[in-house]
Amino acid sequence: MGFPNLIKMDLIVKVKEIKGSCPVYKTDDKFTIQDGYKLVSDIPVCMHSLASILPYYNALRKMSPAELGIAGKEEK
Repeated sequence: MGFPNLIKMDLIVKVKEIKGSCPVYKTDDKFTIQDGYKLVSDIPVCMHSLASILPYYNALRKMSPAELGIAGKEEK
């Protein structure tokens, strides 16, 4: 069983910028989605932030970060 065509990787989400105010995050805060589905964080996670990354999360299950144009400098 399983999903052999899905890419299984860790996604590290880092707060780059905050527009306005945010009661949860500060710049450079991070949380991780391990193995493509396990949310891991030492800090509180905002539900709004999860909603904003959902389109990327779904795309990353089939494509690499480089293919989507969102890879870090070390991954290009």
